[in-house]
Amino acid sequence: PTTEEPTDPPVDPGLTPGENEELVSYSVTVEDHFEAGKSDSDITISRFTLKAGTEVRTRTKTWTNPDDPTETIEFTKSIKLGSKDSCVEVNAPGRGKLYVYIQNGSSGAEYQTFTITDPDGVANNIEFEGTVSSSPIVRIEFDVEKDGVYKITRPSGTVDIFKMELDCVVEKADESGFEISNKGQIDFLEGEEFDCSLLQLNKVYGNGRTDTLTLDDENVKVDYSN
Repeated sequence: PTTEEPTDPPVDPGLTPGENEELVSYSVTVEDHFEAGKSDSDITISRFTLKAGTEVRTRTKTWTNPDDPTETIEFTKSIKLGSKDSCVEVNAPGRGKLYVYIQNGSSGAEYQTFTITDPDGVANNIEFEGTVSSSPIVRIEFDVEKDGVYKITRPSGTVDIFKMELDCVVEKADESGFEISNKGQIDFLEGEEFDCSLLQLNKVYGNGRTDTLTLDDENVKVDYSN
């Protein structure tokens, strides 16, 4: 998969930073970052983690902005939440907004539900249209009230996630180092081609903010000579 830098923050009056704060934004589109199938280990892209065993499937669908029908997004893959162990985690560095592009994946369900569990363990069940309007992709907005890990699951049936966006307000801070948030493949058989495509590096700031470091960054060197 490829990595993605924080996107330009949208204008949202509820996310106005204070004097010593800043707004940081992240997004992940499933088809750009994950291969179809199931992974035996967690895969982390920026602030988003696909938990081990959660399926990514081919699913060609279109999101249409209900306020502007001329604005559409074409998708070709989704994260399928179809079992009790299916889960996506979102690590928020501060208060803000989480946006989820989601669709009902169960035939015959007029309405569908998914759950966002906050860092305190409080489960928020969110209902959206199922087959009422031919199973549209809907963009759900959720208030992130504090920093921490938010878990996205479903109580029953099947839902498909195509894209997630996260906007958070954090205190300004200097860069403090870097982290490896996803090691990728670390064991190789003799003669097997080296593959570091799943390696995920992040710049880390003192306020919990992280920025994606791509492997072609001038400050990144991958040495596999040994």
